[in-house]
Amino acid sequence: MGAIRYFARKAEEVVGLLFAISLACGLFFTLFGALEMRNNTIEYYIRTSFWYSIMMGAVMIFAMHLGNEQLNIPLSLSLGSRRKEVFWGIQNMNLLVILQVTIFLIIIQIVFPFLTQEIPFSINGLLLFGFLFLAGMGQICSAVSIRFGGKGNILFIAIIVVVVVNFVLGILQGVSVEENVFGFGVKVIWDARGLNFLMIAGSVLLYALSMWIFWKVLKRYEVRN
Repeated sequence: MGAIRYFARKAEEVVGLLFAISLACGLFFTLFGALEMRNNTIEYYIRTSFWYSIMMGAVMIFAMHLGNEQLNIPLSLSLGSRRKEVFWGIQNMNLLVILQVTIFLIIIQIVFPFLTQEIPFSINGLLLFGFLFLAGMGQICSAVSIRFGGKGNILFIAIIVVVVVNFVLGILQGVSVEENVFGFGVKVIWDARGLNFLMIAGSVLLYALSMWIFWKVLKRYEVRN
């Protein structure tokens, strides 16, 4: 159970870093726009931090697998954990991060109802399966990086940029933006038709595929001295 606990702690570190960066970005852009705002400074800060929590969630859920490949997996195996235990530890980490970020965003929307005036509550379903999709992509890229070494790392970084950009564009697809975005006064109208069965099924199937690919690579993984 050592690897399970280890990756659970890593999940909490990822979530803590994610929200620390989001709150810092919210503060920065609130101060940046302070001269233009006479009222509702706190509301502006909450809105901005909320949006950056979504963005950083997308980035961290995908990118944390780079840390797994470079540090966490070799360390766990060198300390005596079995490959199967490491595998399930990483699955546990994925779900912990995804669920904690999604639940946090739901709670924030409940506590601050003005957020749902800009982006309806139904987006949380999109985010949940979007985060699952990103975790699956992260696992596949991690497997590629383990299998092909340095060339795999280059591919990993390139895909991080492409996937995260497309994730953000996917959120905004079907959304009409009435003002500028991410720290500069976002106001959107969400089209709930964007959350459909095809997207849900695709995210679940991709994650299942990523588990299979990752396990096939991990069970042959050798710690390099």
